[in-house]
Amino acid sequence: MIAKSRYVVERTFGSQAQWFNVKILRHRSLAKTHAWRMFLAMAYNLKNLSGLLHENDIRKAQS
Repeated sequence: MIAKSRYVVERTFGSQAQWFNVKILRHRSLAKTHAWRMFLAMAYNLKNLSGLLHENDIRKAQS
C-alpha cells in the first residue's frame, strides 16, 4: 500500500536524477537547497509539458 503512493514521488526524483544529473545536493544551506529543488521541479514540469499538451490534443480529437 505504501509502495503505490511512494512510487509517484520516487519516479519524479528518479527522473530528475537521470535527466538533470542531480544525485548529490551541492548546497549546505536550507534556503539554497530549497531554491535548487524548486528550479528542478520547474524544469521537470516544463520538460513534461509537451507530452501533457500532446495528450490533451489527442483527447480533444477523439471527442
